[in-house]
Amino acid sequence: MEKSNTTPQPPKTRAELESVALELIVACPLDSSNPQNCPLRQLREQPLTERVRWLRALADEELAYLVSYHQVCLNTKLQAEPLLNHWGRKLAQFDDGKQAAP
Repeated sequence: MEKSNTTPQPPKTRAELESVALELIVACPLDSSNPQNCPLRQLREQPLTERVRWLRALADEELAYLVSYHQVCLNTKLQAEPLLNHWGRKLAQFDDGKQAAP
């Protein structure tokens, strides 16, 4: 059987977009938090029924943008994570006095 080399396709229908967005209005997909700099931060602090009402009122283009924005954000954070982990370890070593100050 031949292996497929296709990458996952982004959601296309309103139902697919809403399915992804419903997860986004609950928490950040990276670590299930509610980051300070996320545009959905204040919305996530509202009751779930209000969040769903807000989501369902979005136009198709707004919904697609919301999902796309968060996919880019997640990919950016995932790509930066190895670098952040590297420098985090370096800073921890410095803070523990394992390295001399420059």
